[in-house]
Amino acid sequence: GSRQDWLAVLSLLLYISSFSLGCGAIVWIIQGELLPNRIRGSGGSITSGFNWTCSLLVTGSFQFMLNTFEGVGTFLFYAGVCAFGAIFVLTTVPETMGMELEAIEKYFKVRDKKE
Repeated sequence: GSRQDWLAVLSLLLYISSFSLGCGAIVWIIQGELLPNRIRGSGGSITSGFNWTCSLLVTGSFQFMLNTFEGVGTFLFYAGVCAFGAIFVLTTVPETMGMELEAIEKYFKVRDKKE
């Protein structure tokens, strides 16, 4: 194949690897810190499913995007999605380092219906 084809494949592999080490792993960290014990199982399933669905959407749409918008447009689109995600996290996800689970629940005003 041509150099551009190899560059596209290598870029996609780099994206998948980076996603798995970065944004993909964040789901596992955040769900352990932010989800209360009473919904951790179902909440973990939902967040993990959403994570894999997003990965599937990127992988499944890549070739279409590449054919439609060519390389630069495709990667600019994905870079924009990443920038939006970074802004969302910076403005929405609270810092929980050193906080107890109870304090995190109180922060989000989650009330246990059993009490």
